[in-house]
Amino acid sequence: MATSRIASLPETRHHRLGTIIPLALVLGLGLLGGCTNDTRDTPATPQPASTAQVVDTGAAADGSLVSVLTDDGRYNTLVMALQTSGVAAKLSQKGPFTVFAPTDQAFQRLPSETLGKLLLPENASTLEKVLKYHVLGGLVPTASINEGDQDTLEGKKVHFAYTNGEATINGVGLVSELPASNGLIHGIDFVLVPPGVDLNSLGGSVASTRPTATPSIGVPILKTLEDQGTFSTLLSAIDTAGLREQLAGPGPFTLFAPTDQAFQRLPGDTLRKLLLPQNRGALVTFLKHHVIAKRVNGRDLRDQSDLTMLDGSTAKIGIVQGRISVDDATMTFADREATNGVIHTIDSVLRPGSADFAALTG
Repeated sequence: MATSRIASLPETRHHRLGTIIPLALVLGLGLLGGCTNDTRDTPATPQPASTAQVVDTGAAADGSLVSVLTDDGRYNTLVMALQTSGVAAKLSQKGPFTVFAPTDQAFQRLPSETLGKLLLPENASTLEKVLKYHVLGGLVPTASINEGDQDTLEGKKVHFAYTNGEATINGVGLVSELPASNGLIHGIDFVLVPPGVDLNSLGGSVASTRPTATPSIGVPILKTLEDQGTFSTLLSAIDTAGLREQLAGPGPFTLFAPTDQAFQRLPGDTLRKLLLPQNRGALVTFLKHHVIAKRVNGRDLRDQSDLTMLDGSTAKIGIVQGRISVDDATMTFADREATNGVIHTIDSVLRPGSADFAALTG
């Protein structure tokens, strides 16, 4: 039996919390039945109610829990498991429910063959127990989490606590928060296993496969952006502006990174003009307004505070109902760690006060 993440806790606490699956071999794409590996889920965990919370708004709140999980793209394995077990039908009901959702990366941490066996018909009841152990009845936003035990849909209890000021479930931190029409989703990076369930004793056999991809861990900011695949426009602009060498330096930096979709929201042909050689000065100022010359994690941000950006101007932080904004942009993913800083994803580009897009030529 692999060592549990909570093995250092007293024995009575160990039985109460259940087992947390340790880091092990990553399952290949063939085992996942076509699901792709996704490494976009490494932000820092949220904080207690007294501090700011990040709500990932990448999916529309008018979709059901299963729909939001499907559209998000980080929970492909979970969605497959929910559909295989029939739990998806339960989560399509009125609710509300709160789902602590293991990311694809979390499932990749399962021991070799475990996920494949869980999906076999003879293990259907075990899969259902594991999945329901991740669901609570009612809405439990991060800001309302209280320390103590809570009943799950499976019947066993999970334990909430604050570790170094960060909310945890069975010792696992929360990495994101997604609203849905019939509940709320908290992303987590480990699969939780209810007490009494032993995944090592699963029946059946499946062909194990070697990893075809591994998460990018311990890489600098620019390589992290490249690995994500949704920041091509930002990377192209950084190269055009000649800022690659600076942002590849030791830092540390904090980058508020607009996605490709964010750049598409710029008015008219603003982006095309920004990338022209004659507007390089404006582009440099524009990009530096997305960077801070120090590490600023999500937990450090405060409502109505000002951030001094690399271009010398300031950006205003706002926090409304747990959602963090930077000027007019919303942070949709926080604390993606890199070796020389931290990245926060934003849904629109920031505009320095001195920028006059109407003055761009070309």
